[in-house]
Amino acid sequence: MTKELTVTKREGVFIPIKSLDRPTVDRIKEKLTFKFYEEKACKSCEWLAERHCDICDNCPAFKSGYELGTVQKVGENKYLKVPVGSYPVIGCIDSQLLASSSSLPSIM
Repeated sequence: MTKELTVTKREGVFIPIKSLDRPTVDRIKEKLTFKFYEEKACKSCEWLAERHCDICDNCPAFKSGYELGTVQKVGENKYLKVPVGSYPVIGCIDSQLLASSSSLPSIM
């Protein structure tokens, strides 16, 4: 028995990956990725201007990171899941695509 999928707008907007090119997906994921640091330690770091870089990954002042844009597989299809209301942040995709995303499946 397969579970029927329904759209839950409060959870996220699912954009079909096949409708986006790789640079667009990477740009959206980058804009929706947040990194947290111990700012007091970072003030004196020589790598502050390059933040976030490979050196930051191993630094004790790097606390954590969180991605709000993720690739999700629903059935046989892959989607880029973004938070509802993130269009002003990502702004690099067609607004008609987002408007049509209300008919896409989401995960309950």
